Amino acid sequence: MNRMAEVFDNISTGIAIINDLAEVKFKNKYMDSLVKPEHLENKTLGDLFGNMFTCIYTEDRDKKCGETEFCASCPLRNSLKNVSEESQLIVFEKKFYVPKENCQRIFGINMKPLKENEILLELFQIKNEEVKERIIHYEILKKQAKKFKGQVFIDSLTGLYNRNFYEEKIEELYFTGENFKKSLSMILIDIDNFKGLNDNFGHRAGDETLRDISEIIKECMDKKGHSVRIGGDEFALFIDGNKDTAFKVAQNILNISKEASLSIGIAERKSHDEDLKSIYVRADEALYTVKKNGKGKVAINI
Repeated sequence: MNRMAEVFDNISTGIAIINDLAEVKFKNKYMDSLVKPEHLENKTLGDLFGNMFTCIYTEDRDKKCGETEFCASCPLRNSLKNVSEESQLIVFEKKFYVPKENCQRIFGINMKPLKENEILLELFQIKNEEVKERIIHYEILKKQAKKFKGQVFIDSLTGLYNRNFYEEKIEELYFTGENFKKSLSMILIDIDNFKGLNDNFGHRAGDETLRDISEIIKECMDKKGHSVRIGGDEFALFIDGNKDTAFKVAQNILNISKEASLSIGIAERKSHDEDLKSIYVRADEALYTVKKNGKGKVAINI
């Protein structure tokens, strides 16, 4: 925190670090300079802004920010709960009434997610001639944020879905409500001797192999379900179909893959109440059977 404070204290905009409960954990010197000396020990965002602005939500000049019955509905406060889902979010860019100056000034508030529910808040004043430029910047950031949401679930190396998608979306797609009634098979793929490939030829060769296998997976899946790189050299494919359909896909992948040997395990959902963990375990058991018996084949856990 000391190193961070040193960096932020040299920035000519107000910086505060808050959590999603609007509690202030840190303020830089510029932010302190905006606040009356007797109120430097601000505990919440409402306390902090209450010493600078009137009510942001209603613009009532008789009420301070953080001291009205509308605080729970304030877009600023609600944005704290959602900012971790965005790469960057400009919450406000508007005229704020500044009581101690008895005038309105245009301020912007940027928020960026940090870690462990902490949020970096930047407060900056905007001159009238900058407004158009800032609005354009805001639109660009909104597009970036929308794109970022999709990228959260994409593996940057292979272009397949990643472990975040596996942990956060697969159950929703296949193991809730009416989805339980659908036919489902899981294919687990492991690249044989992948560690040796990395050790002997370097990680660049390993990465190239991962990309090649991923392209084969995309071709053979042909939008039949969802393909996920769980991590390392392990892939999980979810097929909208029975074990026979899954076997055909797996066999195609195996036949096309000439550069790398693959071990593949398959499990079909046995009942409508079988969960993700259970079907993974059964597919993994089939994969282990292949590994134990020479690798480079497909096995189904009946």
